[in-house]
Amino acid sequence: MTSDFHERELAELQQRWRLGDLTAIGEAFQLCVWRSRPVPDWLEKPIVDALLFSFNCGDAKGSRSQGRGSHRARSGMSRLHRVRWSAFKLCEQIGEKFPARAASEMLVGNDAWGQPRQIRDSYNIVENALKAGD
Repeated sequence: MTSDFHERELAELQQRWRLGDLTAIGEAFQLCVWRSRPVPDWLEKPIVDALLFSFNCGDAKGSRSQGRGSHRARSGMSRLHRVRWSAFKLCEQIGEKFPARAASEMLVGNDAWGQPRQIRDSYNIVENALKAGD
């Protein structure tokens, strides 16, 4: 995979995002994570905003509302852990030296906030669930 190809894909996704396609945010983030590439500057704020929105709003049958959440919530990969994992992953991708501490600071004022140790614990829970195929 050439760097030029990766950059072209990100440029196309950025254009889609600018035109209002919010799915481009997740696609761009996935490309960066899967390819072990840094997250571009334009993507940092939309990712954080999307994570916080997702956590604060819950889903239609939300794991926060009636206890009947998605399969992921029932299988131990709760929304709280997923938000913390995503924040940790983002901080890691943007090159933070201490991603758990940076994620903790990023989540201040949000229900997903936790001490850096709690952020790292959530990260490990999600990583283990992903490896197990949950």
